[in-house]
Amino acid sequence: MKIKNRKIGRLPEVIEELILTVLVSVFAFVFASGIGYYEWVPFGGVYIGLIVFTICMLWFGYRRVLESRKIYSEQKKAEKALRESEEKYRLLADNSRDIICLHSADSRYVYLSPSCSMVLGYDPEELIGTDPWELVHPDDLKPMQEIAGKKTLEGKSALMAYRIRKKSGDYIWVESVSQSIIGDEGEIIGFVTSSRDITERIKVIDELRSSERLLCNVIDASPNCIFIKDKEGRYLLANKAIADLYGTVPENMIGKTDSYFAERGAMRTEECGLFREQDLQVIKSRKPLYISEEKITTKEGAVRWFQTTKIPISHMDDPDCVLGVAVDITERKGIKDELKEAYLELKEIQDQLIQTEKLAALGRFASSIAHEIKNPLGTILGGIEFLERKIKVDDKDIDIAIEKIKDTILKADYTMMSLLKFARPSELKRERISPNVLVENAASLLRYEISLNNIRIEHDFGRGIFIDVDRNLIEQVIFNILINAVEAMPDGGTIVVKTSRRVEPKLSPDKPFCAIEITDTGEGIPEENLSRLFEPFFTTKKEMKGTGLGLPTSKTITQNHGGDIFIESEYGKGTTVKIILPLAEGGR
Repeated sequence: MKIKNRKIGRLPEVIEELILTVLVSVFAFVFASGIGYYEWVPFGGVYIGLIVFTICMLWFGYRRVLESRKIYSEQKKAEKALRESEEKYRLLADNSRDIICLHSADSRYVYLSPSCSMVLGYDPEELIGTDPWELVHPDDLKPMQEIAGKKTLEGKSALMAYRIRKKSGDYIWVESVSQSIIGDEGEIIGFVTSSRDITERIKVIDELRSSERLLCNVIDASPNCIFIKDKEGRYLLANKAIADLYGTVPENMIGKTDSYFAERGAMRTEECGLFREQDLQVIKSRKPLYISEEKITTKEGAVRWFQTTKIPISHMDDPDCVLGVAVDITERKGIKDELKEAYLELKEIQDQLIQTEKLAALGRFASSIAHEIKNPLGTILGGIEFLERKIKVDDKDIDIAIEKIKDTILKADYTMMSLLKFARPSELKRERISPNVLVENAASLLRYEISLNNIRIEHDFGRGIFIDVDRNLIEQVIFNILINAVEAMPDGGTIVVKTSRRVEPKLSPDKPFCAIEITDTGEGIPEENLSRLFEPFFTTKKEMKGTGLGLPTSKTITQNHGGDIFIESEYGKGTTVKIILPLAEGGR
């Protein structure tokens, strides 16, 4: 900026100018009046025209004097204000901690405030006439020149942060504001800069950035998923663990929602909706939310289980944000499920052992009193048959009563015999035999019942399979299962018997077994009864149709052979019973 200085005249000079003006005016009047052509009119020895003219000139001069005095007064005030302003700004410059500089058009120092000594260690006189760019750090020089040049061409102030060399040779950070000074013709005649030492600020910023990097590294190193979302569900922060889960990097998650990733298959839509409901609940209630188990299905279809805590927080200027920490418990849950399954299996075995022990105890009791029971039963049965032969009564009610008595006696005798098997288990008479033969023998005993109930038996026999078993006992087991299947289909149906060689994980993870699978198309077994099928005396058959000892006895026999029995059933669709037995040595 260029300030024009106007010279202010002194009062005597104004008076001289006034007198000169009056004389010139009089002369001009005399000359213009044409003295030779007009008659002068005297008035008290003075010419009226001259007097009038002179008075006018004096009035005009007086007015000029007043104006000059006013201008003079205003100029004096302006000079005083300018001096005060200069003193004030010089006082500010001299006492400012910032370096105030005036540069020539070629950027060289013309003036530097005294703070230059405190900040840079140079006396201002040492830098007058030098190029400021010589003090700028080499790494900052080119960027700063580009910024300054661009802003200068645009006529704007330039704000720059860079390193500058002190007299000691050390570099400090300064922040400078530079403004061009424009001359009367619009040309740049210089620059004014104000520079402030920001070394401590930069140090604090660097420390904050270092702390931020450390925090980010810690967050990214955590195996737990850590994230912050705003009230719209957009991610404001996401660590590497959750980014890996979604198949991306943390930077790509910022500003995106779970819906965005669900649309790209990184998670299921229903899972995304559940997460959104949880976030809104936390924001609305302003209370933490603990989720003991939740799952995320990855793009590959793998299911990962998490234990998540969500907390309401304020982030930046947004008070409605959610901080979440999700711990991957997939492995823990797997172990937990395995332990639970093992517990259930052990409990099942324990229950079976308890039931077996109960049955054995009952068998031992029955053995001790079998004599006292079987002999009377035999006597009663013999007496009933004798009476039936000797007494000829044409009465259907009596015939029915006699048959019921006989059935009851036979059932009691069968029950006693079953109990005695637990009390005195016979030694197994093993022999190598094909399971197919045992199935055919057992089925032949039920040929009449099968035909009577309009039931079809289909076979799917495996070849070359042999087992080493007591054939009579295993035939009894197969018979028990087949008779149950027949009784489950009073209106007809199909029984499919399949023999095969298979691995049974419940018995051994790699050892092969022989499997005899008997499947019927009956009504099936209600789910609530499945766990009780091997309990002694438990039966789903109608009265007088079963003792409830067939399956427990069959299971005991099978287990004594090193195998087991498993039942699968769906109510209304049928039942499959799997008899699992060890293969004979060399039995494929």
